[in-house]
Amino acid sequence: MNKKILGSLLIFLMATLTIFAQDMDKGKQLFKDNCASCHSKNMKDKLVGPGLGGVQERWADYPKEDLYSWIRNAPALIEKGHKRANEVWEEFKPMPMTPFPNLKDEEIADMLAYIDGVDKGTYGKKKAAASGGGDLPANYAQGKQIFKDNCASCHSKNMKDKLVGPGLGGVEERWADYPKEDLYSWVRNAPALIETGHKRANEVWEEFKPMPMTPFPNLKDEEIAAVFSYIDAVYTGKDAKPAATDTAATDSTAPTKAKETKRSSWPYLVLFALLALLGAFLWQRGTKLEYEAALARGEEPIGEPKSFLGTLFGEPVRGFIMFALTVGITFIAADYAIGYGRQNGYQPDQPIKFSHKTHAGDNKIDCQFCHDGARRSKHSNVPEGSTCIKCHAAITKGSTYGTAELTKIYASLGWDPNTGKYIPNYNSLSEEQVKGIFTKWIRNKNSDAKDLDNLVNTQWEGIVTSLTNPSKSQVQGPVEWIRVHALPDHVYFNHSQHVNVGGLECQTCHGKVEEMDVLHQESPLSMGWCINCHRETPVKFKDNKYYQEQFPWHKKQMEDGTIDKVTVGDLGGLECQKCHY
Repeated sequence: MNKKILGSLLIFLMATLTIFAQDMDKGKQLFKDNCASCHSKNMKDKLVGPGLGGVQERWADYPKEDLYSWIRNAPALIEKGHKRANEVWEEFKPMPMTPFPNLKDEEIADMLAYIDGVDKGTYGKKKAAASGGGDLPANYAQGKQIFKDNCASCHSKNMKDKLVGPGLGGVEERWADYPKEDLYSWVRNAPALIETGHKRANEVWEEFKPMPMTPFPNLKDEEIAAVFSYIDAVYTGKDAKPAATDTAATDSTAPTKAKETKRSSWPYLVLFALLALLGAFLWQRGTKLEYEAALARGEEPIGEPKSFLGTLFGEPVRGFIMFALTVGITFIAADYAIGYGRQNGYQPDQPIKFSHKTHAGDNKIDCQFCHDGARRSKHSNVPEGSTCIKCHAAITKGSTYGTAELTKIYASLGWDPNTGKYIPNYNSLSEEQVKGIFTKWIRNKNSDAKDLDNLVNTQWEGIVTSLTNPSKSQVQGPVEWIRVHALPDHVYFNHSQHVNVGGLECQTCHGKVEEMDVLHQESPLSMGWCINCHRETPVKFKDNKYYQEQFPWHKKQMEDGTIDKVTVGDLGGLECQKCHY
């Protein structure tokens, strides 16, 4: 009886924890880490693999464990002759699904919950409502994306400040005396409209020449309308998120992003404690019933049953607790040891708020323009401040933070934006002299600010806080950036080998940096992750002088159809000494 009670209790406990543990936010991160390279994010389109929307329904005729086995090791399930596994294999071969043997049941459940939420449109709805975007126009999201792709490099994001072009807030009102088609024509081809002698077009040209507006001839009417809807939402404050960004632009102490709400573990601990008490009670009750039944049969029971408290604190329970603690502590220690130095998702706040999204995404600056060491060195360098000056000698006010962050770069280098020259003997200047130079610049550049004195003081305090520390007493000197990606010392990795010889994009290892406002470590950088890439990545022989000597060895096999590709692993990329000397 006791065994049946405990068995039922254990099943109930596992089922309850599985149901409660499904966390779509965790599933999203797991999907990014494991699935996003081969499956589309919208869960519908076919990429390398199929769209994953409805995957649980497609496996509904089989036990849940079969789908979990497929995710952990698809080739093994195919070899067993599993019907559904072989149907998927026939559809998508010869590209096998990457095995993920270390994924736990609850992690797979989280991923499937996230996939289902995205597919059915339920994931993210509550967050969108909480952001204050309920009154936004239906085409807001489309307009935001088009603005980012086409307009953000010349027009400020807050729709108010003048950048290369004017702030776009109220643009439709400024063209209200002309047909809507004229404004759309201006967007598609401003120079052509100016040549026709259009009055409003020439007024704008006179104000902003000699920099003509870039033509966008392929934009459709509905796309231009969507951009104007987005511009109006930001300008009028309907968009909660840009409003928060504008606030951050005037306050250098504002956090780079809101703290994420984490699910509390207390409900699970309380549930586990209650189930443990229930188990102890049922165990004690069952023991007592067996004792009484033995007496009724005239048998002599072995020992009297313990009370509830005696059962709860008895030797078997204490032994189990000690055993569980030993296993748990050992597991945690081993897990931390394996992950040492691998900080997947690590996202530190940097001394200067630098947005890769603005530079590499909105403005399409090539990664190697700043990180030029990646193509010619083992290491990819952190850009020197002088690299920043190549652009920011001319662009002196940022689209998001205004002068707050750019002035930190000027102050670290000794670049005087008032004169456009480096300051002589800069390192020998006192802090008061440095302060005088850059507070004058901040004041001149923000002369229309409401509380100018407070803004100047706040930005100067931000400069001092960011550029000094216990080991660096003066503002002058290099910016001490916080390293995000770090491999252990016993691992050899050569950037130029991968960038020049392998022809890999930076995003392969670093993720979509062009979408990151704050840089984070996207990939796990584990040995298994690297080895798996070497096993699957085909060598690019064409126009690759480095591998021309290797190509003849495999050319005949590829022509005969014996092999369809040559991977890095085939050329020795799995040998231990390649990465560990």
